[in-house]
Amino acid sequence: MSENSKNETLQIIGFKLNDEEYALEIENVQEIIKKTKMTRVARSKDYIKGVINLRGIVFPIIDLKYRFNMSSQTYDDNMRIIILEVNGVSAGIMVDSVSEVIEVDKSKILANPQQSNSEINTDYLKGVCKVNEDRLMTLLNIEKVLEIKNN
Repeated sequence: MSENSKNETLQIIGFKLNDEEYALEIENVQEIIKKTKMTRVARSKDYIKGVINLRGIVFPIIDLKYRFNMSSQTYDDNMRIIILEVNGVSAGIMVDSVSEVIEVDKSKILANPQQSNSEINTDYLKGVCKVNEDRLMTLLNIEKVLEIKNN
């Protein structure tokens, strides 16, 4: 792939929360794991479900549904934890399911619509990816979701 085409496309990973499709930039994703036992941490923020130990590294796990104040906060066997690293900070996010990795043209990423149907605070959104004519995915601003400050 030439350097120019690399700058014009973005690889994203799609996932679902309450039957809505969302996406993250793949560069932040370390791995995807199945649901595992979590240890609750006293006095942590409400949306932090707990921590897990993955190969000797402890990761806080964020329940995205709780973080986004979504109505249903239950998960089934399809639930996955996406392990992320963003600006040197590692964490996991709980999602209903992971669908696919997609390469999208950056020109297909639309600015956030002012009147979004999403229950999510617009600060947490980077835009909407137009995957094809009848499929849109909400692209998250994961730095804001995880409350990571850029130095």
